[in-house]
Amino acid sequence: GEYRNGKNKRVDFIKSKIASSNNEYVISDGIKALGQVLPKEQVYDAVMPYIFKPSHRWVITNAVVEALDSADNGAPEPRIKEALISVAFGKDIESRTRTKALTALLDYAKDPDVMELAKRYVDYNFRETKQALIKLLGRSGDKSLIPFLQEMNEKTTDTSINKSIEDAIKELNG
Repeated sequence: GEYRNGKNKRVDFIKSKIASSNNEYVISDGIKALGQVLPKEQVYDAVMPYIFKPSHRWVITNAVVEALDSADNGAPEPRIKEALISVAFGKDIESRTRTKALTALLDYAKDPDVMELAKRYVDYNFRETKQALIKLLGRSGDKSLIPFLQEMNEKTTDTSINKSIEDAIKELNG
């Protein structure tokens, strides 16, 4: 119908604008827009080419993470999981961007790959990133992590990290 065509035109316009622009903020806004207007199953293919496109303050990668986060619809999507892992646990990723990807991975907290990585990297030195990792562990549903978190809590002197750990343990105890 008419609506469908109007929507397709808008999508084509956004895609061509992203492809032809050198302005990273235009690209970033376009990617966020695609995340909102495309059918969820089309978002991944549309935004993935830009996931590691260099940009000021990582605005493009952040936009891709946001679009992917909104596209998984609560149902696990292996490709989206892998893409988010590549940002959350990649090398040389800006800390705020890493934290954003870790937060997007909360939908996948019960996934064994995600849990394993979160546990391995939980000593990350940037506070917000560390808190996001602890939250992932808390959301995992894996009670066997409780002793690990308790031990971590005893070694931690940063009270905001202590609070995150205690919240995670509470969540695991249900």
